Amino acid sequence: MRVCHRLRAFAGLAVLLSAAIPVLAHARIVTIDINQAKGVDTNVDYARLVEYGPWDDRNYALTQADLAYLPKEETEARDPLPAFYRVWARKAAIAEGHPLPTSGPAQYPRSAVNTFLQRFHGIQIDGHIYRGINRIDGNRFEVFDEEELEEMGENWPKFLTGEVKITNPVGAEETAIAVNPVDTNYVIAGSNGPGSGQKMWRSTDGGLTWSNAISLPGSTCCDATVGWSTDGQIAYTSSLMSCGGSGCGVDFFRSTDKGATWSRSAGLVASGSDKEYLHVDSYPGSPYKDNIYVSWHQSNVQKFARSTDKGLTFSTPMTLDSTFRGIGSDITTDKQGNVYYFFPSTTGSNIRVVKSTDGGATFAASGVTVANTVASFDFPLPSMSTRNAFIYAAADADLTNGPYGNSIYVAWPDTYGPESGTAANNHARVQVGYSRDGGATWTVTTPHPTADGQTVDRYQQWLKVDDWGRVHVVYYDTRHSTNRTGVDLYYSVSLDGAQTWETPRRLTTVTSPKINTSMEWGDYNGMDMAMNDIIAIYTDNRAVNNGDVWGVGGFADSPAPDYRLGLPTTTQYVCAGSAIAPVSVAVSSLAGYAGTVTLSLPGLDTSAFTGGLFAPNPVTPPTNSSTTSMLTLGTQPGAAAGSYTVTVRGTDNQAPAVVKDATFAVQIAAGQPGSTSLTVPANGATGVGTTPTFTWSAIADATQYRFQLSTSPAFGSFVANEVVSATSFTPATSLSPNTTYYWRVYGMNGCGEGTASTVSSFTTANMICRAPGVAIPDNNATGVTDTLSISDTATLTDLKLSIKATHTWVGDLKFTLKKVDSNTSTIVIDRPGAPATTNGCSSDNVDVIVDDGSPTVVETQCNASPPALSGNVKPNNPLAAPFNGQTIGGTWTLNVSDAAGSDTGTLDEWCLLPTTTGGTTTYTVGGNVAGLTGSGLVLSLNAGAQTLPVAGSGAFAFPTGIADGAAYDVTVGTQPSGQTCTVTDGSGNIAGANVTNVAVDCVDDIDDTIFADGFDLL
Repeated sequence: MRVCHRLRAFAGLAVLLSAAIPVLAHARIVTIDINQAKGVDTNVDYARLVEYGPWDDRNYALTQADLAYLPKEETEARDPLPAFYRVWARKAAIAEGHPLPTSGPAQYPRSAVNTFLQRFHGIQIDGHIYRGINRIDGNRFEVFDEEELEEMGENWPKFLTGEVKITNPVGAEETAIAVNPVDTNYVIAGSNGPGSGQKMWRSTDGGLTWSNAISLPGSTCCDATVGWSTDGQIAYTSSLMSCGGSGCGVDFFRSTDKGATWSRSAGLVASGSDKEYLHVDSYPGSPYKDNIYVSWHQSNVQKFARSTDKGLTFSTPMTLDSTFRGIGSDITTDKQGNVYYFFPSTTGSNIRVVKSTDGGATFAASGVTVANTVASFDFPLPSMSTRNAFIYAAADADLTNGPYGNSIYVAWPDTYGPESGTAANNHARVQVGYSRDGGATWTVTTPHPTADGQTVDRYQQWLKVDDWGRVHVVYYDTRHSTNRTGVDLYYSVSLDGAQTWETPRRLTTVTSPKINTSMEWGDYNGMDMAMNDIIAIYTDNRAVNNGDVWGVGGFADSPAPDYRLGLPTTTQYVCAGSAIAPVSVAVSSLAGYAGTVTLSLPGLDTSAFTGGLFAPNPVTPPTNSSTTSMLTLGTQPGAAAGSYTVTVRGTDNQAPAVVKDATFAVQIAAGQPGSTSLTVPANGATGVGTTPTFTWSAIADATQYRFQLSTSPAFGSFVANEVVSATSFTPATSLSPNTTYYWRVYGMNGCGEGTASTVSSFTTANMICRAPGVAIPDNNATGVTDTLSISDTATLTDLKLSIKATHTWVGDLKFTLKKVDSNTSTIVIDRPGAPATTNGCSSDNVDVIVDDGSPTVVETQCNASPPALSGNVKPNNPLAAPFNGQTIGGTWTLNVSDAAGSDTGTLDEWCLLPTTTGGTTTYTVGGNVAGLTGSGLVLSLNAGAQTLPVAGSGAFAFPTGIADGAAYDVTVGTQPSGQTCTVTDGSGNIAGANVTNVAVDCVDDIDDTIFADGFDLL
């Protein structure tokens, strides 16, 4: 919903703060006297500002102009934030380029309270700062003096019947925990606080005792998330950083000494973000093992990045499922390495999942609804009435070979009935969804009793699946408190894939009374398992001292000793008559298993396979560890082409024997594949865009294809030489404009490469491009203007315009092309979808060629999946007519403006596609940059006659062409930070074609330190 009205300051309303009954016996309610005379603006009724949140004396500095920043629906945001902070946050968010939403409960990041406490320390009244706060009802709060509580102190024992106090001093919440997967003596944890910022904790004895707080480098905030590499050598965490009005940055940290010290390895985003979580693909057979995936939201839009080098670097963040907004994501992966990104949507009140089948390189254009929720975003409860219980996802997958192997699970909290603003009217439950078909369909169950749902609240859950396929869930439960105000940690387990649940067990020995701070219990708890060890981490208040972080372990029943078989999940491709690649069969001992396992191949199709030898066989896995046996298997020369399933069976030496099966796939080819027909681009096509998608016909017996692209008909060198599974391919970098390319495709299978297709050629359009990558100011009529200078005397006879922009809600945008020299301009795209719909097209991203001759009208295009605007489109106003007859040379600008708040993005690239006559024919100089990771690289053409800033690796071209026969010389004008770039094939003379072979290679600088005796290499 878009809001254009602004809230005016109120006048003439007296407000009396209620002296409600204190929740804690030691707490003194602070008397608040709001004095109108202290305010700086007589037009503001300061007493009315408590309608937004708790009173703070810094509200007296607000003016009527300040209050204009608060939207009409400001009171829908129930966060315990005073008015002055809300104004500060909205101003800061606009300055950061990430304006906050203007309606609904999810207007502020969940980190807003953390940011308020970090920057402003608490509620200021009469010169004192207070952190004790309690919601009375709606947006009314009481503030109390917790000084007595701070003085009480507590000397709890380090370990007590399964429970252990982790943090010290008091005041911490929002916790995560991870057990080392190789050596379970090492456990790491993270928490919000105590004090300011995220703190890390470390145990070297399986969670029995814990280190003092370990700080991360930099200005951390909160939202701890932790993990380990699969070899147990590297610990990971992420934190929100440098928080401002719109949210925070997201940084990633690594520890190579098992959590003792930490270093920052990557910054994923600088600002505007919130509620990040990480996941490590830990399945041994996954093709993406040890990939790290991080999720977060930016202005409630889901974001994702991955690392393929154990957290040293991360991919460019991508937007997922952009039609739906939400907060509170989590990620898991299955045995094939498929990635599942879960989040609760505030757009439609449901739980969503978006899937990637290529290790997070790409995701489905839209997600799937797991289940609808009754409540949305958060809801107040008697035990959580100030911050409110937060709806978030906790996900995991069954990585066993058991009966529910590869099932996907997700848990979330919800209400039984319609959400109420009054805490006593809401009743909370936990829900668990499971999928047995890769996330396509879902079933939902409840992991606890429901008959007592009107008297017991259950929320703040976490979910894990163990090595036996058992599903574990922990959550807060209020059954032992008065009026549902206190909590215990409870635990439920399912032995049949979340279909039914065992009777819940109480894990805490003491009920925690309600915490009376603005953070209360925080947003989430955590849990982890490795081998036989399970530990949960949670906020506890048994000492009535504003919250500590505790852990509890050993609550899962010990399973019976057992073994597991593990096989790679990738398909084997082989030619009939050849042996498959040796298969590593992992045999693992679980829970003290000490037997011997004999391996066999039951039901092997002897018409397709021959032999089959395991070495060694039988296998005795080390206790609580694993070993491998290598399988060699041949195929029959006359085997029929097709897909075959091979079953590996384990039979142990117990009485009765325990039998387990695991399978893998083999694709047998009877001969090399035939030839394919190339379809797009058509042979001889001209005017082809610089980012074409190539397509070809399928070959019946091909399992893969080799795609080759070259500027030479003899294919002496390659622009692309890639193996793909689909019958299409899009180059990762743009092709050069006005250049002829040649391409061909080979079919591939287990017998090798088949006959190449007939070679096809095409010529790219004459495109003169800029790739500024500049931010588009949000809700700003002036917008951003990018400039392109062209040196050419040719006369325009037609013109097309290519535009690429990454931006949510493209109905906000207007694009105006101008030729400065003649002061001629035309608006080519003007808020598509508006005014037919009030707010225009709500989908994301632009990738179009504006063409007067296109039958597709841009005004009415709005694709549900990004890009919202795509292909050739007809502009709102004529594009070519205003410029035809003018020279192409001169200064051109493209202006992009944004007409509404809450959605942001960048102008990535724009290109002129001119048709000209006469004038001097010119040609561009360009090539490719490789290895660029630093910032600040500037290339120079002909001693600075043209300069070109370059932001990343890929194709480049100087925008202004030079005459045929003219000399060119490309050099590095400015080296990037931390790197040195060199140019090869950078000089010569134009020979009737664009130059596309200039190579710029960048390498990291070597760090030398000068000592007295010279240079010592570090």
